[in-house]
Formats: sequence, structure tokens, C-alpha cells
Amino acid sequence: MNTRLRLATAQDFQAVAALRKNTMGGDYWPQTFLNEISNAHHVFLIMETVSSELVAYGWIELTLPEASLIEMAVSPKVQRQGLGQALLHELVARACSLGAEKIFLEVRASNASALALYQKNGFQVISTRKRYYSEPEEDALVMEKTFLFKPSNLARRIGEPEKTV
Repeated sequence: MNTRLRLATAQDFQAVAALRKNTMGGDYWPQTFLNEISNAHHVFLIMETVSSELVAYGWIELTLPEASLIEMAVSPKVQRQGLGQALLHELVARACSLGAEKIFLEVRASNASALALYQKNGFQVISTRKRYYSEPEEDALVMEKTFLFKPSNLARRIGEPEKTV
């Protein structure tokens, strides 16, 4: 499937809300969405087909030197086609390029496919948050990925003197 990634805009709200409801349940409020896409510390990506149909979305929040994968969803009708992998790769790459040294996420303990995707991409379970999710109530697994090439040591890797602050 041919897709493209782009930054979310206010016009994406209805499509994101519908995909979120279809994949996670619950409502998504317009003001929350607008705050997220306009926040300089958030990167909110849309994956769409060449005919502009939303098939996935995801966003990260940067609190340097860390980042958090806040939410990611792929339409059930296109799952298992590598789109989640591509979206995750881009979100992680952007977090790293913007200065994050590690990235965290929470995932439902029962979400085996998401857990497998994250583990395949170097995330490790570091803790459990009991009863973190509701509807249905469920534990969250907290996962972390540390980047091998941290922005803080990049200067040393390319031969420039280390800066002290």
C-alpha cells in the first residue's frame, strides 16, 4: 500500500477521532487534539493513502532528554501490512533527531500485537502500572528504548571536543 506521512493539521480532527474510536474506543475532544498539534513539544504524524484516507496516526511528546510515545493507532483494515512499523520508526527517528536520548510508552498488557511490535523495535518492559487503563480496567506495561547514538555524545563520535556547561 502506498502511503505518505505528514504532520497533523486541524482539518484531521474528524478522521483521527473516528480512527481512535474504532481502535481504542472512547471519545477524543477537539481542544485536546488542537493543543497537541500546535504544541512545540509534540510531534503528531498522520499516515494516509495517496487518496488522502487516514490509515494511521501517532504522536510523541518531548521532555528532553526523554520522549514519550503518547498514542499510536493503525486502522484494523490495514493492519499487518508494515504500516505500524513504518510509523513507529518515523516517530522514534524524530524523537532522536530532536534530542531525545530515550523514549517511553505504555501499552495494554493484553495487546500482544503492539507489545511484539515494540519489542521487535528495541523497547523493553521496565515496569507495570496496575489498573492504568479503564474500559476495561487493565494494567499497562511501561516500555523504554534508549538510543545508541545519543545527541549528548554525538560531538565525541564525530571528533569534536566535548562541551561542558
